[in-house]
Amino acid sequence: MHLHFFLILILISILNCSKKKSQSHPLMSDSQEEFLEVQQSKSLDINQNLEQSTLYLLEQNDKIKILKSLPETSNSLEFDLPESIETPYIVETENFFYIYNVILSTNLTNIAQYNKEGKLLNTFGRKGQGPLEFTSINALSEKDYMTYILDNGYLKKINENLEEVERKFLKLWANDIKINDSSYDLRLSNNKVFPFPISNVDYRTDSINFSIEDKRPGALNFTSSNETTFDSNENLIVYAKTTLDMVHIIPKKNPSKATHLQIKSNIVRKNTSKLDKKRVNTEQFYKFMNSLFLINKLHLFDNILWISFLDRDESGTKHFLGKVNLNNLKTADGLNLEIIDTSQLFTNVHFYNDYLFIPTTKIGSRKYKITRIKLDEL
Repeated sequence: MHLHFFLILILISILNCSKKKSQSHPLMSDSQEEFLEVQQSKSLDINQNLEQSTLYLLEQNDKIKILKSLPETSNSLEFDLPESIETPYIVETENFFYIYNVILSTNLTNIAQYNKEGKLLNTFGRKGQGPLEFTSINALSEKDYMTYILDNGYLKKINENLEEVERKFLKLWANDIKINDSSYDLRLSNNKVFPFPISNVDYRTDSINFSIEDKRPGALNFTSSNETTFDSNENLIVYAKTTLDMVHIIPKKNPSKATHLQIKSNIVRKNTSKLDKKRVNTEQFYKFMNSLFLINKLHLFDNILWISFLDRDESGTKHFLGKVNLNNLKTADGLNLEIIDTSQLFTNVHFYNDYLFIPTTKIGSRKYKITRIKLDEL
């Protein structure tokens, strides 16, 4: 199960059981909600920014390339899974791979750390609230051999000796984190489940450098996917599902100088399924999620923007990759969006630097396998 879908399911379930008003976040304290509302009131207004910026058209070319076999340069890694990791999710970071339990086990090991060759280095992460213990793993990242874990409102920092050196209770409830040189980008749960605003926070002072919120009312209902995704480097790359199907590329040093790309593609279909937030159960939730067209992931490397499209309907799951060269971003003329149909090979990918990797779980043999593909080979 995709981690984000699982987290959303938990949020919806708790929301229905909550006695709070329907617009309150079920997991936020009153002070956190108030802090988030103040922050969002000062956020970058994408609508206003659009009025002052050039909108570039990202237009699909006629031909769709069908990937029927992996490039010869692709290679694989296999990871030995500890017995206690039963619901694995894999993350690649600056120096390591991590495989961790989406649903935490009561055993000692919930996180396994591997080197870049796939060798198991360490296991840690007992379920609990003490040092080096976790009640949930909402997101995991690493930089300069320091591991950062978001756990139920806490940001926990762990050094290379597996010592918890810092535990900070954030005023922000976050589901994803990207570590930068002097700040981190957080994808925040809104107080209405959807969508996820983005904030850049200075981790030395905890001050918010800037934040983003899609303020359009339609972004808060369940009639479209609203699966917000973002990529982080010198730019913050944000996608929020709206009728315009737009990707926003926002320079961190000057957020007002954003680039906006509108996607025009015959594979991007409109979502028609609806979910009644007042009467949702597990079966309805899965039926809803399995009928959506999503932009699943974004990735920018060497000024090439990659977009992962995930299409689910009654016939099954289809997967597409979109590719566009932003070096051609000079005029308001349409940019050429190349589409690659990868459905015959895989339906889930992760991007990292100059390649993507395809995860394959083999629980029976306690193996987790990934296949790496160089992006320039696609």
